[in-house]
Amino acid sequence: MISITLDPFWFMLFLSACMLFCSYKIGRALTEVNQHDIIADTIDKLIQDGYIATRQTADGDVELIPYKDINHVDS
Repeated sequence: MISITLDPFWFMLFLSACMLFCSYKIGRALTEVNQHDIIADTIDKLIQDGYIATRQTADGDVELIPYKDINHVDS
């Protein structure tokens, strides 16, 4: 009969690696689901606060105005 013993150090190392892997996969899955919403909300907030210039297109879409096309007032 073969007896297999597992050193507590290697057992804890293996257990920690498994927990780390599972936590990573769960976090990654949750982030990918909400990533598009987070980006859209961030851009909407920047537009609302005036940090990004936009204009309405004929289709009703919002278009970003390039920095070079904005009329600047020299101080």
